[in-house]
Amino acid sequence: MRTGLSLASAFLVLITAFPAAANPEPPATYDARTTGMGGIALTTADNASSVYHNPAQLDQIERFSATVVLTSLLVNLSAPFAGAGSEQESGIIYAPLFFVGAAGRVAENVTLGFGAYVYTGFGGGFGDVGCISYRQEQNGAHPDCDDTGFAGRFDPARDQEVLLFVTELALSAQVSLLDNLSLGASLRIPWAQQTVSATQEAFGAFVDAEQSVSGVGDPGVLVGLTYRPTDDFSIAFAYRSKVAIQMSGTTETSVLGTPLNLETTTTWYVPHMVRMGISHQFFNKRLLLATEFKVQLHRTANDRQVFENTGDIPNTTVADLGWRNAYVWTLGAEFMATPQVPVRLG
Repeated sequence: MRTGLSLASAFLVLITAFPAAANPEPPATYDARTTGMGGIALTTADNASSVYHNPAQLDQIERFSATVVLTSLLVNLSAPFAGAGSEQESGIIYAPLFFVGAAGRVAENVTLGFGAYVYTGFGGGFGDVGCISYRQEQNGAHPDCDDTGFAGRFDPARDQEVLLFVTELALSAQVSLLDNLSLGASLRIPWAQQTVSATQEAFGAFVDAEQSVSGVGDPGVLVGLTYRPTDDFSIAFAYRSKVAIQMSGTTETSVLGTPLNLETTTTWYVPHMVRMGISHQFFNKRLLLATEFKVQLHRTANDRQVFENTGDIPNTTVADLGWRNAYVWTLGAEFMATPQVPVRLG
């Protein structure tokens, strides 16, 4: 029995991933101006949200700035639990994304700030899944939940949920090297939590798995540089370093009728990011046009996720995620209809 349990638990797949065109980093704009301009912020942020976008922009704060933002992200997911043609929608999922930060000028050319925010979030929940198929086809035909005679199906009649989110605490400093050249850096301290409540395949059978892991990651940096060759033209660059977040917790399941409570560890990575942008103001600064290009290297960061389970039955499981790199190009505009009423497009 012990050998059977070891073999079975070794085949536990705690997360089933399928290729998808998506970005695990949600559009966390964290500022009304940035939101209205479609995410443009590298050369235009002028408050405490610069801690997240480009700390060099903290030089735009004259004295003090405090920013509190709650951004609503709504998604509707679809997944084929029983093979092609059995797609089931999750329904609208609400994900709150927050930013809390403040910054203040401490010297003529120095500004300090801090912020806490959500960096990464993905997952979803599917209620009352009718059935799951662990064989994608039989005699050339794809099974579905109506195929009661199909031997490779399982009726879970339960919710399937997976969630991962990463938050960060950032401590920022900005220095004006010249009147038109600003350098800023943020020390980033990440924290992540991942939970799974789902039916998973283990050694040719299905089991229910409950997993929860969390942890603090290695510190990272966000470095920004803003150059303003003229009063109405700005060029900016930002680099975010890759950080590793070591998470630990437990996985509860039952294999061959025997309950298992496994100590589980895994690592998630926030990838390298490079971001470049320019902006120009026209008509006595009534019209602002800006563009940005961003690269996020997800492929080398989280191509797969490895779970190490320790205890009476140590084993390793691997989730093949297959994330691809993200390339994002953004255009934005702002027109001051009146000195107090901006019209924005992005």
